This record gives sequence, structure tokens and C-alpha cells, in this order.
Amino acid sequence: MDLRWMEDFCSLCSTGNFHRSSKERNLSQPAFSRRIKALETWLGVELVDRSTFPARLTEAGREFRPVAEQMVHLAYRTRNELRGRTRKDAAALGFACLDSLAGHYLPRWLKRLERHTGFVNSRVLTAFASAEAFLAALEEGVCDFLVCYHDDGDAILIDPVDFPSLKLDVETVVPVVAADADARRMIEPTGAVARPLPLLQYAAHTYLGRIVRDHIRRHHLEAVVDVVYESSIASSLKEMALLGYGLAWLPRSCIEQNLADGSLVQVGVVGKEICLDIKIFRHVDRRDGQVERFWSVLESLASMDVINAKAG
Repeated sequence: MDLRWMEDFCSLCSTGNFHRSSKERNLSQPAFSRRIKALETWLGVELVDRSTFPARLTEAGREFRPVAEQMVHLAYRTRNELRGRTRKDAAALGFACLDSLAGHYLPRWLKRLERHTGFVNSRVLTAFASAEAFLAALEEGVCDFLVCYHDDGDAILIDPVDFPSLKLDVETVVPVVAADADARRMIEPTGAVARPLPLLQYAAHTYLGRIVRDHIRRHHLEAVVDVVYESSIASSLKEMALLGYGLAWLPRSCIEQNLADGSLVQVGVVGKEICLDIKIFRHVDRRDGQVERFWSVLESLASMDVINAKAG
């Protein structure tokens, strides 16, 4: 059950109109209707009589209305109380971030910013199940900023009005194997592959999982690779690759030292590198003074092209 479904239902109780409530909740009317239906499915009863105009609450809907309103009220009151108890957390800027960026890119980027912002008291949040969950965390105020890879061709469309962004850098995701891995020996001198390469794959729900799967489809590589291991964590795939278990697409920033010392080598037979932007997003309605000041600094640095972690 999603708290937002409760909020949608409370809005519908107030307006009595699907169209007005969908506008109030910043949703299309079909999306708003689907969320009301999802709440009804979860409860196992119909809350709204759709045969009348305007729509009216059923007996179950009238009974559930005060419960929903109380649950929404208690949820936000409890959240505010918990947040207020920890001053240190309240003073920190919250960054939702993919684990591959949190482990390598983000610390260097924050260090780079110190000369412009001073030390940034930060909370880095990585424990979200999917790309959509990261975006929801930003929308709901769980974090102040989202730092992630972004590809204009990705299926997740991020509204630039609600979620303004700044480009921080460019990352390349490269296919690599251990220098002495069996997978490397399976590639013939001509570049042909004797049999499918063992693939260490990202979980399907992850951002990089979708990106790599799309790359495999677009380059017709399904017959060239065979998934033998799956993880949502890039560091796990990297370790498996170093141990010689197969091929993995890994962000170059995570494996620069390994490429330099030869413990991992790039494989060209499975296509070119995947180029992705690294962007920072915020929600337009988040108007906290600390957030505004930090964003203003980033905008100034972006205009001077010195916002990325590699700039000197």
C-alpha cells in the first residue's frame, strides 16, 4: 500500500471530482484513477461509486474516509517528529545516489566542491530498490538531491520542470574481463566468439541493468552472452569479474586502477562503451534555504564549466 494512494483518496473525498483531484495531485486523470483503483484493490472493496456524476463515496468509502485522513496525518506528523529529533541529520544535505557513484564519484565531487562551499555535511542514501524509487524519494522529500546516470533515450522520463538538473560529468560503462579469465580466452584472434561469454549482469530493476540490457538488444548480442550471475551492486559484479567469472559492464570511474594495472581488460567484441551523463536533480518545490544556497553555487559553477569532479 502506498501512502500517496491515501492522499489521492482524501483529495477525491474533498473535491468529489476525479478531474479536479488529478489536477490537485499533479497527475493525469487516468493515472489518478489507476491509483484510486489500486487502493480499492488493496482494500478489497469499492470506495467510489463511478456510476453517478459527480462520483460519490460508497458506504465503505464513507467508512474509510476518516481512517485514511487520520493515517495520512499520523504518517506526516510522525515523520516530522522523527526528523526534528536529530539536528545533525536536519542540518545535512541528503543525496540519493547509485552505489556505483556513491563509492567513487560522489566523494571526489564533494571534495572538489569544498573550495567553493566549504565542507558539505552530507547524508548519502543508496538503499532504494529501483530508479523509480530514487525519483520518488526526491519527490517526497526523503532526500534533497538525486545524483545519477542519465540517458536521454532511457524509458524513465524525468520532467525538467518538476526536476531541474545540472550536468556534472560524463561516465563511460565499459565491458571488461579479468586478464586471465576463461571468458577472454573464448574470444578468438579474429574477434569471433567460440561460445557465449559468461555475463555478470545487473539486476533488471536497476538503472544500469536497464541500460546494459538495452545495449545488448540494440547490438543483437543475446547470442554472444549468457547470464551466469546477477546483482544490483556494481562492486559485486566487479569482484566477480576480478575473480575470473565472466564479463561485466562497469563504470570506468570504478575500475580506472584495474585497467591501469591490467587486472581487468576491456573487451571490444561486445560493442562500444556506453556513454552516460552524470546529473544532479532537485525537486522544484523543495525550497529549504540550505538547499537553495547549495544549488545556487552549483549553477554558478556549471556556468563556468568547473562543476565536475575532474576539473582542476
